[in-house]
Formats: sequence, C-alpha cells, structure tokens
Amino acid sequence: MIYSDNSVAFIHTDYNLSPEDYLVVKRSSTTSLDERYLVFSRKKVMSHAKEVVKYLNVYHHHWLCILPISHIAGLMVHARAEVSEGSYSELKKWNVNSFFQEIQKYNNVICSIVPTQLYDLIKTDQFPPKNLKLLIVGGDYLSDKLKAKAISLGYPLVFSYGMSEACSTVALAENEGFTRIPGQEISVEDEIIYIKSDYSYDFEINQTKKDIKENKNSNIKTSDHGEIKGTQLFFKGRCSDVVVINGFNYNLKSLQSEFSKFFPKQIHVYLMAIKSERKGHKLVLFYESESKLSPEINFSIKPDQLIRVDQFSRTSLGKIRIEELKMLI
Repeated sequence: MIYSDNSVAFIHTDYNLSPEDYLVVKRSSTTSLDERYLVFSRKKVMSHAKEVVKYLNVYHHHWLCILPISHIAGLMVHARAEVSEGSYSELKKWNVNSFFQEIQKYNNVICSIVPTQLYDLIKTDQFPPKNLKLLIVGGDYLSDKLKAKAISLGYPLVFSYGMSEACSTVALAENEGFTRIPGQEISVEDEIIYIKSDYSYDFEINQTKKDIKENKNSNIKTSDHGEIKGTQLFFKGRCSDVVVINGFNYNLKSLQSEFSKFFPKQIHVYLMAIKSERKGHKLVLFYESESKLSPEINFSIKPDQLIRVDQFSRTSLGKIRIEELKMLI
C-alpha cells in the first residue's frame, strides 16, 4: 500500500488525517511564500490510477519513478504500479546515466518524465534501451523540435495533459489530440480550458497559516488555452501571465510581486520570462538602480539572471518598453 512521502507525513498528524484514507502532496503550482499542500482521498488516487492503466493497457510492467513522490505526479507513478500489479523503483536524483542504468535492470519499463528531463536524454544522442516500454511526457508543452528528435531516436512517447488539482493526468495522447481519462470532463470557453474532475483534491492546507479548507468545487479553471475538435482536446498554450519552469507553473505577476519584496521599497523591478528549450523558461529580473544590488532572494524559485538598469525606458503612457529590455539580455 502506498503512503504519503516522509517529507509530508507530518501533515497527517497536524490535521488528524488518517494515512490509510488520505494521501498528502506538496502543491506544485503556487507563487506564494506560504507552505501549501493538497490532500487526496486514497480512493480517488487509486481509482484514477486504474483508469490510466486501463487506457494504456499496461499490466505487470515495471514503473520507474524519476519525479518527486512528494508531488502528485510522482505519487501517481507508485499508485499505477500498485493497481497494475507491476513492480516499482525510484531514481532519487535525476541523472541521465543513472536513468539508463536503472532501466537496464528491468523489462517493460514505464516512466513519467518532464520535458526538461527528455531534453537531457536526447542531448546524449543515445537510442533508448529496448526494454523501455513507454515514456509518458507531461508537465509542460513539448516543442516540435524536441518531440521530433525524441521520436527519431526511437523513444516510445505518450503525452499527458493534466494538473495537480486533478490527480495529475487529465488526458493522454499519442500525437496531437488528447483523449480524456474517464472521470475527467473537459470543456473550453473563450479558449480557456476547464476541468470537471471526479478526482479533484479533497482539502488544501496552508501550513504557514495553519489553515485547512475543504474543496467543495470539482470545476477547475485552468491557465491554459485549448480547442476541442470532436472528442479530442488540442492544447494551444498557457495564458500570458503563466509560465512553466521545470514542470511547475508560475504566475509572472505574482512572482514579480514576491521578488520585489527583497529590494528596497523605492526600487522598481520588472520580471521577464525567456523561452528555454531545456527548462521551459528562464527568469530575468530587471531592477532600476544607480548602483548594483545583490539581494538575498529567499523564495522557492530564484531569477536566473539579475540585470540593473539606471532607469526603465517608458512609453508616453508610462509602460516599460519591453523590447529595449530584451536587448540587454
């Protein structure tokens, strides 16, 4: 029987949540300094795992987990192994050579992976081991270039669209169009994707504020653009304020607000996300100052680059001239 990762097990005690009935994970998509967790009933997690296994038709295989099991995507790998009567192993620290070595130990290996890790694999130009059965790619949009290279090398790819609040996987695809998992309803309004899930989280915990809230709404508005054609979902990208870095969602406006707190109040800052083939995006933080500053940014994610400008160039309406800032990168 699977249990919450040891790093989050204290939540069960603090909030009197039975480990046999509930599973706790860290909240992946957040831009708050607060420590947040999602709580799922074990029944939902296992039911969802059964539907994914049934869709993929994979039983008695080996499931290799290279994602943190303190997050829902990693925990679901363990759940799928259990319901499919398969074996299970973990790679605690991501390393390409260790990944290949671990796969060689087993037959019919299935692994969930994010684009950052797939990027690292194909950069080696190695062909995948023959005993790699499926590589489930999720967490962010996969570039056409990266996808084409992976396919040309022979990686057996399946694509996942989902969100942490709904047991990770909402729909799966072998090419472009995603087919929903039973229990996951998908709709699109004004190009925004909405999910109605039978597997949505039961509680959200703000550990910083010692607060627990029951989730009474199974309808989830995503930060994604999409289109439905027939019975399939076609993903078009993220909303402009949302970027994905190493498989995690971040709201740029919220991040900029948090980063600004580490500067003197009179200092203006501007946060920009630049496309990165490996990470999805990298963060560049500009700050307006006559002298160089070295702020100690104590946050779950940090800017990849800090750039000082004497003064932001602005339009007649007072808006920062973004193109001029890009020239400084």
